[in-house]
This record gives sequence, C-alpha cells and structure tokens, in this order.
Amino acid sequence: MYKQVFLSCGCASNGLMYQKAGITYNPPIPCCTIHMCCEQVPGPDLTGRTAKCAYVDCDNDKPSSLDLPFFKYKGDTSAPGQVLLKGLRSVLLREYWHLGGSGEPKKDSTEKIKELYAQLQQYNHDITEAAEFDSYYCGCKGFD
Repeated sequence: MYKQVFLSCGCASNGLMYQKAGITYNPPIPCCTIHMCCEQVPGPDLTGRTAKCAYVDCDNDKPSSLDLPFFKYKGDTSAPGQVLLKGLRSVLLREYWHLGGSGEPKKDSTEKIKELYAQLQQYNHDITEAAEFDSYYCGCKGFD
C-alpha cells in the first residue's frame, strides 16, 4: 500500500495513476480518482477537525485523517480553487458597484472575469465555501 498524500483538489489520494495523456508513470503516482488530480501539496493541519460521512442519512464521524476513505478537507479557504473563487467574486462585486445597475462593464474587468473563470474551470471539482467539518466515506453503502 502507498502512503496517502494531500492533493490540490482538497482530497487525500485515493488511487494510483498509471498513465495519463500518453504518459506512463512508473512507479504509478498517487491521485484522486474522483477529480483526476495528482498535484501534491502540503497537507493541512487536521488537529481538532472532524470528518463526517458524506452521505446525508449517515451520522458517522471520525477525527479527520488522510487515511480515511475518500477524505476531503473542507476547511481551507486558501486552496487554489478557493483563491480563484474569491478573486472572481471580488471582480464581480466591484463590477456590480461600478455599473450601478446600468451601463456596460469596463473592458479590463470583463477580461479579468473571463481570465479568472477560465482558471477556475481547470479545477475539475467542486469549489465550495470552507466548512466546519471535512468529509469521508465510512462504507455505510458498501465498497463494491
């Protein structure tokens, strides 16, 4: 078994990537099979955090750990997608106040919005607000 690592999508690695876009990885690299992410980043401090099972009808929780199945850290608003989301919101808010409900957007703001949106789309995963609890899958619905 390989050592779990933290990835830029906010998940702990839950699989191995052997090949992608014609590139073969030997040895295979840890990845998130949900978001197809393999960019390793320093792990967050999980001290005192709790992870709840992602299923709404399940009340299982455990201390947050990269070793939990399908663990997703949800407490860091400085994750790459969060930073871009904040930037996009900032530009949109500034543009809203600039327009005052009428008129055309300033060209530089329009370009900035398009640029931020394009960057945001590269994160092929959900980008949510920071949450009090992390998530994982406890196995309540089976693993098969």
